Amino acid sequence: MPVRVRLVAGKGKGLFLVNGTIEQGDVVAKMINPASFPRAAWEKKLDGDGDRVKLWGKWLPADMGVEDDKRVYYDRAMKRVRLKTPKDPGLAGRPPKWYRLNHGYDPNLEMKLKDGGIAWVAKRRLRAGPRRPVELTFSYKNPHPSWT
Repeated sequence: MPVRVRLVAGKGKGLFLVNGTIEQGDVVAKMINPASFPRAAWEKKLDGDGDRVKLWGKWLPADMGVEDDKRVYYDRAMKRVRLKTPKDPGLAGRPPKWYRLNHGYDPNLEMKLKDGGIAWVAKRRLRAGPRRPVELTFSYKNPHPSWT
């Protein structure tokens, strides 16, 4: 499935299906090397604003963690990236593709807990062509009900 990271006006970067079809239920992206913390332990690693988390001796964007009521799931593949500057939300390095998924009000993906991490699964059939790429999005709101 030809999925690529592209620039999105007003959002930074996003993940797009650039050509072909994704069927309903297909896994589009997933955490490469998943891990999790109890939610309380994650919260102790956050900065005062809750925008950054300290892992592996460096500050990273806190939105790399996907939360439910009890745990925060994150991808150890984020270890290879860093913030450009301590207060800059921009990243240096190459984050996993899932990190480029944006929020959508009519999302075409949903999060599911799989193999101890998060996978983003197609909610419906998606088709794209060279002149009609489809941005892949999910809801940042509550996690999938099967997690609880």
